[in-house]
Amino acid sequence: PHPAPPPETLPNSPDGRDNPHSINEQRYCHGLVRKHNLKCHGLKRNQSEAMGKGIERSLLERVLEELEIDWLELAQDAYKKTYSN
Repeated sequence: PHPAPPPETLPNSPDGRDNPHSINEQRYCHGLVRKHNLKCHGLKRNQSEAMGKGIERSLLERVLEELEIDWLELAQDAYKKTYSN
């Protein structure tokens, strides 16, 4: 049997040692956050769901920073979605 290839790593350094998270973990986290934002879920819901899926807090925080989410706008959208005629 052949050894498994090393996991893909994020491009922070040529060998990927600066970041322990695989590209797949980061993509999964991005998708999870986007999914919950489309449902107008807030920060705490995103955190709770991510922790429940085994996503490390440091990865989640970095993804949330990268996406630059306007939480006030998200809350207003949730209000309009719930209480609009």
